Amino acid sequence: AGDEAAYRRFLKAYEEKVVPLSRDTNLASFQASISGRDEDYKRSSDLQIRLNKASSDPGEFAALKRFRASGKVRDLLLKRQLDVIYNAYLRNQIPAAQMEEMVKLQAQIEQKFNTFRIRMDDKVLSDNDAEGILRTSTDSGQLEKVWRSSKEIGRVVAPDILKLVHLRNAAARQLGFANFQQMQLKLGEQDPGQIEALFDELDELTRGGFVALKDDID
Repeated sequence: AGDEAAYRRFLKAYEEKVVPLSRDTNLASFQASISGRDEDYKRSSDLQIRLNKASSDPGEFAALKRFRASGKVRDLLLKRQLDVIYNAYLRNQIPAAQMEEMVKLQAQIEQKFNTFRIRMDDKVLSDNDAEGILRTSTDSGQLEKVWRSSKEIGRVVAPDILKLVHLRNAAARQLGFANFQQMQLKLGEQDPGQIEALFDELDELTRGGFVALKDDID
């Protein structure tokens, strides 16, 4: 009972700092996504870094470990909250500079995606205009130009994405996971083996239909 009372106090203090910060972080991310402005992306990444740091203190993480190990947090809702918060702290048990680099790089990639515009000859298209052409045009040359231009974003973001993959995998290995994907699944309470088996089953069930449809298209 003592540990449960101590955890309730921990939870109250945690919510008081994280709830408003989480709200501000999400609103800033939304604002950046619709404005595309450098200053909005900087505010968004700065707030995300603050939010991550709010769930990173090694001493607090050690306390969460003790709460879990004690077996004295018996209330079902409290136990569920403890698991979620523990996972939030676990993913942030890396050097702050390393975490900050990943957050800023992710924001940089998102900004490039959100501000990328498709071109057709010398004309810049809005997303709606490009989708309209791809949906309704019967001009093969026009369709090819728009489709190829839409794929240029890959060339723009590829170096940053490869760097982010490397940074994320390195961070995941520091925390005892094989790679970032495995870490995300496990901290999201998913079994990587089950997920892989599910996709293998879906592939087996749909492969024949896909081949037939592809033959018709070709």
